[in-house]
Amino acid sequence: MRNWQKITGVVALAFMFSLSLAHAAGQPGWIGTEQASRAAVEKIGGGKVLLVSTADNGKPVYHILAIDKGNRYDVDVNATNGQVVKFAKTEINRAKLSPRGMAVAQSRFAPEEVRPKALALSGGGDIVRTDRIAGKDGGSLYHFEIVNKDIVYSLEIDANTGAVVKQEEMLVNSAPTA
Repeated sequence: MRNWQKITGVVALAFMFSLSLAHAAGQPGWIGTEQASRAAVEKIGGGKVLLVSTADNGKPVYHILAIDKGNRYDVDVNATNGQVVKFAKTEINRAKLSPRGMAVAQSRFAPEEVRPKALALSGGGDIVRTDRIAGKDGGSLYHFEIVNKDIVYSLEIDANTGAVVKQEEMLVNSAPTA
């Protein structure tokens, strides 16, 4: 894929995301993104909101991504009454099996050894997710999600060679910090 196609795709995603939040904010009876963020941070007991989006299932829900004290939080807040309807806590910077439960091969590098490379590729930021997944060839990959300012980086690094297998960037709007 050419660079201009990637840039166009990222701009389109960012535009759709901003339209989604703008549409949500204008919905009669919906709370604002700041109130939803406050509800999530209150449930967590502190933390930093990284991303606020609307659910794509047609229900009036804000999805909040936040971090605090070495944990990633995925919180869904009812957009009409501000109640937390879903709460998931994941320890960040810890490798694990693929979500599909597939066994992954032994690896030469530990996630701690390739984490600096992932952070360098994203220009720093906060690692919000680290997974150990199976690659197409059966080898192990480390998948990192890193938020740096208004960009979410998705990186896959080969656990045996340390080579970058996949690097994607998505531009997002700044979420309010509660």
